[in-house]
Amino acid sequence: MTTATTVTWNPLNSQEASSEILAKAADMQAQGKTDNVPDETFPNGAGSPPSIVVRQWTTLADAQEWIDFLAPYNPQSAVINT
Repeated sequence: MTTATTVTWNPLNSQEASSEILAKAADMQAQGKTDNVPDETFPNGAGSPPSIVVRQWTTLADAQEWIDFLAPYNPQSAVINT
């Protein structure tokens, strides 16, 4: 994996939104775009917002696809790490 994204969720997603996001990540893994191994941290303690999720992507375009997909879910921030 060559590119990473960092997404901050505050507030945390609903169960429905989380399921949709995880399904998209699994789909992108099946396409070889990610290893689908998120590194999630909770700076304020487990389960307390914010949630910071780092994911690895095969290409910059794959990372951008992920960021674009997440936009309607309104993350606090979503960036591609360069």
